[in-house]
Amino acid sequence: MNKNCSALKCGCKASMRIVHDRWSNKWKISMFKDVHNHKPVTPERRMKMKSNKVMPKAARVLTETFHEENLPIAKVSSIFGGTHIRFNKRDCYNHLRNVRHRQLDGATNFFWVDAWSCMAYHYFGDVVTFDTTYMTNKYDMPFTPFTGVNHHWQSIQFGCALLQDETEVTFFMTWLEAMGERHPITIITDQDLAMKGAIAKVFPNTHHQLCLWHIKKKFVEKLSHVYFKKSKFKIEMKKCTRKTYKIDDFEVKWKALMKEYGLENDEWLKSLYEMRSSWVPNTTGRSEGINSFFDGFVTPTTNLREFVVKYEQALKKIMEREGDEDFESKHKYRIVNEGEFLLQHAASLYTRNVFNKFKDEWSKVNRYKVEEMPRDNEYHTYVVKSKLGEQEEFVVKLNVQTHEGTCECQNFEFVGILCRHLLKVFVRMDADTIPKHFDFAKVEARSKQI
Repeated sequence: MNKNCSALKCGCKASMRIVHDRWSNKWKISMFKDVHNHKPVTPERRMKMKSNKVMPKAARVLTETFHEENLPIAKVSSIFGGTHIRFNKRDCYNHLRNVRHRQLDGATNFFWVDAWSCMAYHYFGDVVTFDTTYMTNKYDMPFTPFTGVNHHWQSIQFGCALLQDETEVTFFMTWLEAMGERHPITIITDQDLAMKGAIAKVFPNTHHQLCLWHIKKKFVEKLSHVYFKKSKFKIEMKKCTRKTYKIDDFEVKWKALMKEYGLENDEWLKSLYEMRSSWVPNTTGRSEGINSFFDGFVTPTTNLREFVVKYEQALKKIMEREGDEDFESKHKYRIVNEGEFLLQHAASLYTRNVFNKFKDEWSKVNRYKVEEMPRDNEYHTYVVKSKLGEQEEFVVKLNVQTHEGTCECQNFEFVGILCRHLLKVFVRMDADTIPKHFDFAKVEARSKQI
């Protein structure tokens, strides 16, 4: 037994028995003992006794109102008279707890999808991020937004959830039904193996990828013995996971890193390595961006009623932000130098934010040189090398008839923007327009209907 525990019971024999006399229909005292083994409680202290505690309706209503307005709950008891009332501030907090339990009413999962989210998913739902690590509310239920990317490179919402059990298959089935039974091409989650089975069952044809940003956040916990030392482990791991573009290069650097820091037998890293094909290279900005956005609306103390109101406010803000970018893209022209035909074509295709990302790649084209390799059937092979002395070399394969092709850096496959290496090849070919195969902007025309 905990030596610091206490009890109100002291074995006092003082008592009184009252019985009902059915003949006279009256209550009578049949036994009375007034021998106490303790000092009686004074009138001022009797309100502290559990049997005397009563929280009136007015106090309960005021407590709930104070909570909704983020006012100090401790003030409620003082308003009603302080020490001479039959409840205290602890009772106020207990009342709020009971209210929360009644609101839950045995439910385990909630999700919220509105018409705008459904429409956004129709156009931009190829890739969905489902983040269960963002925030836990006062019911110990993680707030998990379904997030995508629109034609302005902004994070948008496909609904959200409050989950007590993220492995619940029926929850994903209900969300999929709300989205018109359209399966995403890819769904990105954190490293939660328990969720893997539910996603595989509900989305059998969807690629389930793991967010490397969330994985790296666990390095502090799992690898603290090397992570916080004055070593280059953090820098070298970043180079290995983000700066390697070829499988062989990654394998060599990973093994060298494990050997250098004595991590060959680390079980967590072994399991991480086994699922390396599921890593998403980098979603840091996307994850941090949507998290910081909701920080202004949803907090760990938000209850269910507040959640609905504040989530709608957040959605309204997202819609306003997209509307502002629609206006900017439609009514403000991009300044492009005369004769830069590829850049002019991109300016006519892309929204402002996407064009700026394209322009950033375009600005680095002159840092590279191109060597054409022997032709392989209908494909031409080019080696694009850096002029800056860096050991940077990428192979570009391009069909000269259809202009379909790939680059080893896979920037287009990952973010939908032509990389500097492909652009360098197009410059060599004197191309004036962006081939349709690389037309990321096709979503822009469709999105205007939202």
